[in-house]
Amino acid sequence: MNSPIHIVHFTLGSVDPNSSNGINRVIEGLARSMNADQSAEVSVITVRSKMKRPGREVYKRDGFTVTACHSINEALKLFSEQRSAIDLVHLHNAWSLPNVVVGAWLARQRIPYVLTPHAAFLPDRMRSKLIPKFLFHKIVQRRLLNKASALIGGLS
Repeated sequence: MNSPIHIVHFTLGSVDPNSSNGINRVIEGLARSMNADQSAEVSVITVRSKMKRPGREVYKRDGFTVTACHSINEALKLFSEQRSAIDLVHLHNAWSLPNVVVGAWLARQRIPYVLTPHAAFLPDRMRSKLIPKFLFHKIVQRRLLNKASALIGGLS
C-alpha cells in the first residue's frame, strides 16, 4: 500500500471542537475522517494570538493534531521544519493576511495549496466593508487565489 499523502490545514484560532465556528467544524471533520480511513495524514497549523506565551502549543483532537503558533513567523518556521513531509496545504477563508503570507511562502517553496473561502464571497459578506475588501483583493489576495492549485467551494 502506498503511504498516505500529508495534508496540512492552515487557519486561525484553535480548531476547538466545541466551537460553533463553521470553519472549525469543517477542518475537524475533514481531518478526522481522512486520518480515520488512512487516505491521508492530516494535521493543522494555526496562528492563535491569544496564547499565553510566545512559541507553540500542541492540542490533540479526535484523530488529529493541532499546532497553534503565537505568530505568523512561528507558523512559517513550523512549515519550514515540516517542508519535506508536506504534500498539500489547505488554506481556509478569504480576506486573511496570514493566508496571503503563508500562500506566498508556499508558492516560493513550490508546495501546492488549495483555498476554501467558505462563505467569504457570498453577496451579503461582500457588501460589508466593500472598499477595503476591493483594495485588499486587488493589492494582495488576487495573487493568492491565482497561485492556488484549486479553489474549493461549498464546505460551509
